[in-house]
Amino acid sequence: MKNLAAFFLMFLIALSVYSQNTIKGTSPVYQFNITKEVKPPVLNMDPASLTFIDQNGNHAIDANESCAIRFSLENSGFGDGLGLKVKVSATGNTEGISFDESASLAVVKVGEKKTIEIPLKSNLNTMDGLCYFYSTG
Repeated sequence: MKNLAAFFLMFLIALSVYSQNTIKGTSPVYQFNITKEVKPPVLNMDPASLTFIDQNGNHAIDANESCAIRFSLENSGFGDGLGLKVKVSATGNTEGISFDESASLAVVKVGEKKTIEIPLKSNLNTMDGLCYFYSTG
């Protein structure tokens, strides 16, 4: 009986060693189309959020005063707003008033509302009159 069990054990070991086949070859070529799904943001500026901020609160750009234009931007789209820039221009009596004509904005994620502030500065050459600011993005 011991001889039969030993023979059976040796048979199983030999079978497992010699029964493993190595398969060689090349798999067929498959082609895949990979497309990036574009999910655009939809950015809305809340007109009610548009405010002018000045140091003394008189709603005017006085000489040597730091001011700002502030508004809220909301993303109601399907994708994050990436690489956003706001461009500012002014017409009218702009002598003595300086501002950055272009500013990069932080990422505006889907469903997020951000407050944007555009700083303005004036110097002693500021003149009386009206100045109109425009923004595009």
